[in-house]
Amino acid sequence: MNIVLIGPQGSGKSTQGKKISEDFNIPYISTGDMFRGIQVGEDEFSMSIREKLSKGELIDDETTNKIVRKHLEKSKFYHGFVIDGYPRSINQSMSAPFVLDLILHIAVPNEVSVDRLLKRGRADDVEDNIRKRLGLYYAETEPILEYWREVDKVIDINGIGSVTEVHEHINKTLTNILDEYKNQE
Repeated sequence: MNIVLIGPQGSGKSTQGKKISEDFNIPYISTGDMFRGIQVGEDEFSMSIREKLSKGELIDDETTNKIVRKHLEKSKFYHGFVIDGYPRSINQSMSAPFVLDLILHIAVPNEVSVDRLLKRGRADDVEDNIRKRLGLYYAETEPILEYWREVDKVIDINGIGSVTEVHEHINKTLTNILDEYKNQE
């Protein structure tokens, strides 16, 4: 099963994605980690990624799709995965190099996102960049949810609460869904 985590920056997608991976033995993929890994290079492509990320910009759909497609060629992803940070737009959603089985939408208000991101202290987490990325999230990523709700692929998760509380809710929800999924195979 391919599970997509969608939510604003600071909603806890990475934390929850890693926990889902551990609990259900499903490989975890973070596109943010992929981009941060790429940007450390000194070639032109790496420098362009670094420049965009430092400004709080998103990487274009075509580049993102290529990077994700190449990453998914690894055999450990053939039987499913949980991915955080992709797709981020309707275009990416429609051209994703995998079958989208389920979206877990982790919802938190803007101010919670901003507060959480400022506390984690990464170099690109300055308030102006955070608010710019949140604006892009609501403009480009939120519409994905509307589209996939129509085909009953979205589960909403309240992202407010402790990591443990949110994880328990996700764990219960996924246990039921994965049991049904296995019974259909």
